[in-house]
Amino acid sequence: MADSAANGPGPKALFSTRRRLAGLLLILVVGLASWVGVSFDHWLAELPLQVSSEQQFRVRQGDNLTVVANRLSAAGHLESPWPLKILAKARGNGDRILAGDYRLSPGDTVADLLGFMQRGETIKLKVTVIEGMTFRQLLDLLHSTPGIKATTNGLSA
Repeated sequence: MADSAANGPGPKALFSTRRRLAGLLLILVVGLASWVGVSFDHWLAELPLQVSSEQQFRVRQGDNLTVVANRLSAAGHLESPWPLKILAKARGNGDRILAGDYRLSPGDTVADLLGFMQRGETIKLKVTVIEGMTFRQLLDLLHSTPGIKATTNGLSA
């Protein structure tokens, strides 16, 4: 019994200590990776759009997120298309965006824009149709309203 105490801990005790250290190291690595991932997501989400005044941006029918991110970058609204694409992938939303005209405002972030495009929060236009208007008057009103594309030109009233 005195010999085993003089020779140090046995093989079982060393294996158990190494196992504990390996487990602790694994927990630290996973925790650090999680912290880095959350911090990176937050940093990407809070990147501001490069707009100094309110502007309009159109997502055309059939555009995917890569096309839109590249167009936003080319127009100078994003420094790079990558933050928008990476944020969408990191949040599991992928390319699901909706077509329409979107308002870009100073102070909007990449996460704001991604949310607008995924929820379809497009610019809404108001037109007041007054009771008693003729169809011709309604067409004239629609054709003269800024932001409404006339696709009824040539139709008879």
